Amino acid sequence: MNFKYQKGATMWTTLSVGLMVGFLALVAFKLIPVYIDHGIIRGSMQEIVNQPNFKTLTTKQILQAMQKRMVIDNIDGFDKKAFRVAREKSGQKYIVIDYSIKVPMVANVSATVDFQEEVRPAR
Repeated sequence: MNFKYQKGATMWTTLSVGLMVGFLALVAFKLIPVYIDHGIIRGSMQEIVNQPNFKTLTTKQILQAMQKRMVIDNIDGFDKKAFRVAREKSGQKYIVIDYSIKVPMVANVSATVDFQEEVRPAR
């Protein structure tokens, strides 16, 4: 057998590369929508915090505004308990979000994505 004339990948190399690419594509297709939804949620939080009347809004009004935006942006199955309005020692309000999403991958295998973030008014 003369190795000098062999060119290209073997069947096993092609198969393993194909499986790796397929696995990475599966993970990407399952997780990218979760990060897109989080970006929409964070953008909605930032819009509420940047409103001129944010300082005068009550916690209930802020949470209702977030719920309305979730409906408008079509974010389903989101627990409103994930949002919290907090205050600094100086009295400035900001919104805290803390939640986890369990994404089914294949059969009984799931991925859990955790988000914890604070959104403060621009100074």
